[in-house]
Amino acid sequence: MKYKVLLLSFTLTLLYSCTGNQSSGEGDSQVKTIKGNKHNRASLPSDYGGIYQQKCIACHGSDGTAGIANAANLQKSVLDSVSVIKVISEGKNGMPSFSSQLTREEIRKLSRYVRSLRK
Repeated sequence: MKYKVLLLSFTLTLLYSCTGNQSSGEGDSQVKTIKGNKHNRASLPSDYGGIYQQKCIACHGSDGTAGIANAANLQKSVLDSVSVIKVISEGKNGMPSFSSQLTREEIRKLSRYVRSLRK
């Protein structure tokens, strides 16, 4: 079972890296956060999404909804920024800790990108 999940994750990552993140329509890049603030993914520096591609896309998918290996749906997340940073740093349930793989600044950038995926 784990082999199938890993193979699927690898295939999705490979497919995504070959095709790029293609928007499906106008207004796709702006999402509303819980507090009503808008984040524009297109205006975030490319390294914000790059970190996501490297560390998160295999389980969460390009839009945050893949749910591979029981990964949380990031579009429906209600966590505040401090909580998102904590989950990235310490891990939660099946998600590993990234504190030894990412700097504090990278974790902060990743948190901002993850929150920009909310619908």
